[in-house]
Amino acid sequence: MYDKFDSSEIIHGLNFHFLPERYELWKKNGQHYEGNTSIKIDVEQNTAGKVFVHVSENRLNIKETLDFDIAYTSIDRILCSIIPMESNIYNSVAFRSFVANSPVGYTRNYKLIDENEPFACSIFLINNCVAKMSFSFENNPRLIELYAQCVEDSYMEEEEDDNIILRTAKLIEEKLRAKK
Repeated sequence: MYDKFDSSEIIHGLNFHFLPERYELWKKNGQHYEGNTSIKIDVEQNTAGKVFVHVSENRLNIKETLDFDIAYTSIDRILCSIIPMESNIYNSVAFRSFVANSPVGYTRNYKLIDENEPFACSIFLINNCVAKMSFSFENNPRLIELYAQCVEDSYMEEEEDDNIILRTAKLIEEKLRAKK
């Protein structure tokens, strides 16, 4: 569904605005929340490759100004991340797995990561348009996914296609029974 990329390519020149319409929040203990949102997100990358994400005031407890050391591709997303050699979240299994699977290695020596500061941000595109962003937190483990309208439209089209296929299959089945 999302655009595909060659893995591990360093990205430069990110600069966009994202206005998601809904969110999903997943907590480590399995709790799930969802709803509408009016968050505004601005993303800009400087010439050194550092990515700055500005999040409007929000009730999802995302720090308003985020900075990530690097942006790179990973199959179906662009990943912006902070990968310190030492950190207050370094003992987390999820974070250590993320670091171990990172194609770029460490991006800095140390980072104290706040409770409302993600260590990674994923950007998902559909036809080169930002359709979804997600933020991975480990100091208060959770994942926040933010969706643009085009993602809901895409799901609706898929559901409509599935319904058409189902109705067609039922009609064929009825015609076959009628012939017997």
